[in-house]
Amino acid sequence: MLTTTLSVKTADDAIEKVQWYIYRWRIERFHYILKTGAFNIEKLQFETFQKFQKAITLFSIVAYRVLWAIYESRNNPKQTAEVIFSKEEIMALSFIAKRKEYTLTIEEAVKQTAKLGGYLARKGDGSPGIKTLWIGFQTLSNIVYGMMMGKKIQNTLS
Repeated sequence: MLTTTLSVKTADDAIEKVQWYIYRWRIERFHYILKTGAFNIEKLQFETFQKFQKAITLFSIVAYRVLWAIYESRNNPKQTAEVIFSKEEIMALSFIAKRKEYTLTIEEAVKQTAKLGGYLARKGDGSPGIKTLWIGFQTLSNIVYGMMMGKKIQNTLS
């Protein structure tokens, strides 16, 4: 039973309110990433509201990407990883996984990214969690940056 102060007069109204409640968990996870997870947004000290606004905007985009990756890996695991990951990220993840072809499904890319964040991927471990995934995304970002810098150096030396 769900208690609400909102008006519910039809079955469609009830279904709508239940659907809203279902999304509550995703909102909780989003705030978890911002507040206690990857960014510790509450501990950051900004001199101006504009700086806080810019930071929260950027952090929200990253938090959304982490949640998107998790939910897509659960709902559409066999879809190509190119939906979420850049070509460079897929190339790096494929190389780390010792794969000859640079193609990954979303499920494979998410697991490989989470491994960079400490996920062990043992049989009984279940799906990667938010924390290992956001740490993995940070590590992946550094790896891709290093790859790109290596390419630039290679081009200047040639």
